Amino acid sequence: MGDQWFFVAKLFLVSGLISGAIKYLLPPLNIPATNAVALVLVLTPPLLLAAMLAWRQAQAANSPD
Repeated sequence: MGDQWFFVAKLFLVSGLISGAIKYLLPPLNIPATNAVALVLVLTPPLLLAAMLAWRQAQAANSPD
């Protein structure tokens, strides 16, 4: 059970880091305010988290436990 909580904590940490990068590092880059850019910036964190969860599930399915 502790391993699951550690994994969830890592997910929150990575999500927070990505959100912080979007908020504090991207504004000085003068990225154009287009719909496509907004969509990419909004969907990147959930897609990365979904990929990490899918990878974790695949690992769990392949483990001999």
